[in-house]
Amino acid sequence: MTSHWSMTPRGDMEDVEILPLKEVELRYLAYALSIYPNNREKLAKSLGISLRTLFRKLEVLQKSHPS
Repeated sequence: MTSHWSMTPRGDMEDVEILPLKEVELRYLAYALSIYPNNREKLAKSLGISLRTLFRKLEVLQKSHPS
């Protein structure tokens, strides 16, 4: 999926692709996981979520974006 936009002379945006919030969350989770690949506790803390919530989200990520 490619996101792009341009401003018209009036300042309106054209050709804006809005991703579903769930997709944005999963992409950010994948990014954060690349920063703390071996430390789930630190990852959860940096995201401001519990370890249990992190594991649930990782399960969703794995199902929707298999390796």
